[in-house]
Amino acid sequence: MTAPNRQLLALAEARRLVRDHDISRDELVALEVPRGSSAWERQRRIALDQCRQLVAFWHISPRELRDAPSAPPGPLPPKYRHPVEGHTWDGEGPQPEWLKKALTKEGYTVSELRVAEAAGLS
Repeated sequence: MTAPNRQLLALAEARRLVRDHDISRDELVALEVPRGSSAWERQRRIALDQCRQLVAFWHISPRELRDAPSAPPGPLPPKYRHPVEGHTWDGEGPQPEWLKKALTKEGYTVSELRVAEAAGLS
């Protein structure tokens, strides 16, 4: 491959890195690695830099990284239950249609639909 072709490829790769990683040209130049490094190594350095920035921003300690939970938390327990149909809602996100219908058309009150365990919490 000729020198001009290598330069064009390097320029195209730099543009792609700036576009894909949302970094400025100055940041890209600051992350410059020695000649002969592969594109994977450059991307790895960018990724590591972004990780460091996130750790610093969120004040994450090394201990928190080591002691990360092994499994995601399970679903939340229901806070509301329809007494006849048995539909439930955990109180997160938009109200489900069954709850809106129970409150507006079926005549139930919020306290009547609240699950006993959840009633003591709120």
